[in-house]
Amino acid sequence: MTQDDVQRIFNCNENFICGIGIIVSVNAFINVAGFKDCEPTKAAMLVFDGGTKGYYDLIMSLSE
Repeated sequence: MTQDDVQRIFNCNENFICGIGIIVSVNAFINVAGFKDCEPTKAAMLVFDGGTKGYYDLIMSLSE
C-alpha cells in the first residue's frame, strides 16, 4: 500500500487521516501500523487489522 492508495481509500489529500477523534499520519499508518504490505482496499485493511491493531473504527468511519 502506498501513500496514494491510503489517500484514495480515505478520500483525503493530506498527509494525515482524521476520523472519530483519531488523527494518524499516512506514513505512520503505512509503516508503523504495518499496513505497507496490505492490499490497498478497505476490506483487506479490515482483515489485516483483525480487530487487534485498533484501526477498525477508523477504517469503518471513512469511506472509499
